Amino acid sequence: MTDIEAQFQELIQAAKAHKAELDMAKLEYKHTMRKVGILAEQYPAMAQKLGLDPQTFYDISSVSSGQNWSMTSYCPVPGVGPQSPADNNYEGGFATALMLKDLTLALAAAKEAGVDPAMGKRARELYEAFANAGNAGRDFSAIIETLG
Repeated sequence: MTDIEAQFQELIQAAKAHKAELDMAKLEYKHTMRKVGILAEQYPAMAQKLGLDPQTFYDISSVSSGQNWSMTSYCPVPGVGPQSPADNNYEGGFATALMLKDLTLALAAAKEAGVDPAMGKRARELYEAFANAGNAGRDFSAIIETLG
């Protein structure tokens, strides 16, 4: 093997390692956002049950310490915040089956790394039950209908 071939092989190995790290980072990001999302989706449901107008709750939480992507960019409450799948009966968007797949991959990676992500396991249980109840094709944020 020439020096150039050896250097090329090293570059290929480095690229493969980098891709694995990037894939893991993407999974962790999605996993983290979903954990935050499930928590964020409980709050509008709770606020409504307590008699608070959904828009008022959104207006307050979107500019306070409760602000997060799941609330301000992908609000799970129809007619509140920016346009989202919630405004279309949770059609379109990111399917629950895909969220369940991503959670499963993230949990497998966590197990391989020796991490026990208890909240992630619970999120997977919730999404699995939601998908099995006939919601696999609906947007993942539709889970708000079962929370609270």
